[in-house]
Amino acid sequence: MSQHPSTTTRKLFPSSSDSSIPLINYYNFSSNLSDIKKSTIFGLIIGDCLGSTSEFKHPNQVQNLIKSEKAGWPFELCANLTWKKGESTDDSDMALAILQSFHECNSQFNPEHVCDKFLEWLNKEPKDVGFTTRKSLLYAKRAHSQSKENYWSCGSLELFNENQSPPSNGALMRNGVIPLLSSDISQILEWTILHSIITHYTFEAILPCIVHSIVIHRALESYRNQKPLEIITTETVTNILCGKTGEWFNFKQLCNEKKVHPIILEWIKNNGGKKALEMEEKKVLGNLKEFETFNPYNFNYKNISGWSVLSLKIALWCLYHSAKVDSVNFDRKVECPPQLPSWVFEDQPRGFESVIFSVLTGADADTYGAITGCIMGVYYPELIPCEMVDQLLSKHLVDQYFPSIPQQ
Repeated sequence: MSQHPSTTTRKLFPSSSDSSIPLINYYNFSSNLSDIKKSTIFGLIIGDCLGSTSEFKHPNQVQNLIKSEKAGWPFELCANLTWKKGESTDDSDMALAILQSFHECNSQFNPEHVCDKFLEWLNKEPKDVGFTTRKSLLYAKRAHSQSKENYWSCGSLELFNENQSPPSNGALMRNGVIPLLSSDISQILEWTILHSIITHYTFEAILPCIVHSIVIHRALESYRNQKPLEIITTETVTNILCGKTGEWFNFKQLCNEKKVHPIILEWIKNNGGKKALEMEEKKVLGNLKEFETFNPYNFNYKNISGWSVLSLKIALWCLYHSAKVDSVNFDRKVECPPQLPSWVFEDQPRGFESVIFSVLTGADADTYGAITGCIMGVYYPELIPCEMVDQLLSKHLVDQYFPSIPQQ
């Protein structure tokens, strides 16, 4: 990893003649695969930090957060009553805990050690922890004190058996770092499920993590093989979840042959078996279908803002409406919703900047930003704002843990 990635400078709003609009410097992390992996991590954390400003806000309240002078949030990181500028929320904290574990285990993934890192983090009394995550970790802590085997998986299973394990996005929010830890997709999918099971147990919570990992892995494979990045559509997601070939299909074949971690076989069984998994795949797909035309600014988030499937849908929608996947004939402009200032959408954000589309929703915006940000980071490594990266309070942790990640 180069210590100082190359930079470029341009106006945030290139078509504007307003001289008061500042020039933006961008890191170019696209020189090699190592840099691209780092931009993926920074993308996750930046999305999280941007979203912490609009988290818990009703979509109609988000307009009050936007500066009128074409500067500031959502194009800059900002402090608020809860979070300092550049401060990570639980989304980034748990992703960094996974990287810390991988670093301390000498580039090996150990779900028990990951759980221990999560518990260390929880013991520090973070400002914000989701119900499912907190309860599962406390149950896991109790199982550990009782010397139960595989205590790291006991917490979410106990919550599941109590019918209190909703399909929330607490695993998906931290998932973006998992595809960076290996080039072997079977290993990636195994680790995706195992880290998720520490806090979330339902098929509906974890299947979006599977799709998320495959999307990021495919982008990395495109760079490895010097091929164009894939345009992700409903057809892509259909083939990922329900296809008779591909990464997930092949992994399920390994499950049938019992060539995966035994906890995964137990997870499938406890959720109802292969038939139940197939039904859930179709259900998740049904809720993700036609994400290309989804309108997250005209949606009732009441009681479902933390739904894992919805969170992934927003991320896929943002990616579809970003520019690089179709930069020649860009006809996917996001229309300005009536509750937001029109200038934000006049000079359509492109590339990594499209992450702002996810945080302008309000609701669970920090998690939408984290889930979207890592995808934007892998798709647009040449367009990461320098100021945002340098303002991240956890940047030193990324630098500390990153050498343990495979550089190819």
